[in-house]
Amino acid sequence: MLFSEFTKEQTLIQHEIRKFTKTIIEPIERDLDEGKADFGEVYQKVAELGFAGSLVAEQFGGAELDRLSFCVMLEETARSCASLSLVLLVNNGLNAVFISKSRHKDRHILLKEIAEGVTGGFAVLPGFDENLPKIRADADKIIVDSQAEQFALNGNDPGFLLMPVTQSGKVSIYLVRSSSKIRYVPIPTLGMNVAGICRIEIAGLELVADQELIRFESKNEYDKMLNVFRVGQAAIALGIAGAAYDTAFKYAQERKQFGRAIIEFPMVQEMLMNMKIRTEAGRCLLYGAVKAPEPDPGLCLMARLFNTETAVYCGTRSVQVMGGYGYIKDYSSERYLRDAKTLQLLLESPFAVRDMLMKELL
Repeated sequence: MLFSEFTKEQTLIQHEIRKFTKTIIEPIERDLDEGKADFGEVYQKVAELGFAGSLVAEQFGGAELDRLSFCVMLEETARSCASLSLVLLVNNGLNAVFISKSRHKDRHILLKEIAEGVTGGFAVLPGFDENLPKIRADADKIIVDSQAEQFALNGNDPGFLLMPVTQSGKVSIYLVRSSSKIRYVPIPTLGMNVAGICRIEIAGLELVADQELIRFESKNEYDKMLNVFRVGQAAIALGIAGAAYDTAFKYAQERKQFGRAIIEFPMVQEMLMNMKIRTEAGRCLLYGAVKAPEPDPGLCLMARLFNTETAVYCGTRSVQVMGGYGYIKDYSSERYLRDAKTLQLLLESPFAVRDMLMKELL
């Protein structure tokens, strides 16, 4: 899809986010990555701009963006700070999506909180399963104890936590407000350093019926709800890949060796060409996935898989074009590579995505 094919609203969103990232984020992007800048302050500015609740209905204070506009917003944000883009994706592509589909008595309150800039954590599913010894049903409640391998997204002081639990083949999403039974433990990650990826330690947490946000009759139904999150990951990956390409291209124009700019060297030209081809192919795949009236599971998985691989590819090539400077933290290329690899492995491994895609296509 060419840029000219955007609607006026989508073009305006792109311009607004670009203006925001250039004036607010780019001057401190390295400090954000290293935890030296106040991430919460930046996120509140995003809320003031109106994008904290991108997928929240307008009646609850959200922007109520369509899926393409949402992806445009994520892509532009990720070009400067992939961590910020990921927090926005989790809060909207997971939390807001599940809450909007529920009939919980507090759903409207939660949606308003998201639109106002409150971040909610989301527990990664595999650790909470009836087949594991640390979860058990007791009368009308479920008791969960600590899982060493259990992780959560948006774990930096979340206002609430959504916790998927599997029982008898059904998946229930439970809402947990602040609880002394849960401890969020920051973990050093390869990339996405301030996105709140953390380990959660749980001791004797009781989940009762009033906390059940929504129930799915099968794991497949739950997986379908992840399509928005998957295309969001593809959009973030596209932003990282585009930024990696632009950085490498600019450097190749300016860096001179043997009396000429290295962009004149065939090997560098080929690397830049392949980066550009993959990025534009990923953009077409992503936009095709989100333009359909209903998300196509196969296209969503393809976009997620291809674009995250493209981001890693472009991050690697960007470092290579820049040579020794590519490994120095004073430059952005090494951060693009770290963020891309972390995004690629987030929530679902590439192997799991390939397996789901094979089942979808065959």
